[in-house]
Amino acid sequence: MGDFNKQTKINKQLPLTGDAVAPKTFSSVAEAKNYYYTAKEQAVFDKWCDTVQWAVINDPQGDAAWLKVTMDFDAKGKADSWHDELDTLSGELKAHMDALSNKDKYCITVEQSDDHIY
Repeated sequence: MGDFNKQTKINKQLPLTGDAVAPKTFSSVAEAKNYYYTAKEQAVFDKWCDTVQWAVINDPQGDAAWLKVTMDFDAKGKADSWHDELDTLSGELKAHMDALSNKDKYCITVEQSDDHIY
């Protein structure tokens, strides 16, 4: 086992306008994962990541609206394979995001973070 290419990403809902509109909030990690990722994308995390941990975190307004994930890989090159397989699902993700109820008020972003869960 190794700890190659450990990385953390934060999935965020960012308002499209300056209006104070409440984001979608989550009561569980499963609910947040299903909001930000399709079932196929979640399976890619399970397939390629050696360790993966998820957490719902608060946005700057204190709403439990963001999803944080930390992952690592047990062999060199697996991070590239993980990313490549996610790229093959990009069309599915677009359709998933287009179906979100708050898509007209929020844009979904994924940002790198150095603040790992584990």
